[in-house]
This record gives sequence, C-alpha cells and structure tokens, in this order.
Amino acid sequence: MEELKPCPFCGSNNVQRFKTIGTGEIHVACCDCGARSVSAFYRIGKKRKAEPIDDCHFDDFDEAREFVTKKWNRRVIDGRTD
Repeated sequence: MEELKPCPFCGSNNVQRFKTIGTGEIHVACCDCGARSVSAFYRIGKKRKAEPIDDCHFDDFDEAREFVTKKWNRRVIDGRTD
C-alpha cells in the first residue's frame, strides 16, 4: 500500500485514512488542519460485480483505498504531477 504524503496545506505528517462504518465511504484527512481528500465508496455485502456509478464508486475496499490515496498524494509542481 502506498504511503500517504504530508498535508499539502499545513505540511503535517499527521494524516490518516478514515473509513465510515456502515456506509462504505473512505477518505484521507489531515488531523491537524482538517484538510481532506475526495471520498470514495465501496460496496458492502454485494458479492457480484456491477458497473460503477462513477469514478468514485468501487466494488471493493482496496480499490477505494487506492483511489483516495492517489488523490491525496497528487501534487502539482512546476506544471507536472507526481
């Protein structure tokens, strides 16, 4: 699993992934300044695969976790992203 980068707003390393029990929602947030990533949603209790509703809905937790991590870690530096 990819490590989370520091907060792009305050520079804190006190960032975590948060999962909302029962809703299938996950996001990354800075515990110091409160900045947060977009949310992603994963299916709970559904065994069969289905077409995603949009780019923030996934069939399993690992895909959703990877999505929010990549969104949080994205940085724009001199016109490039890394």
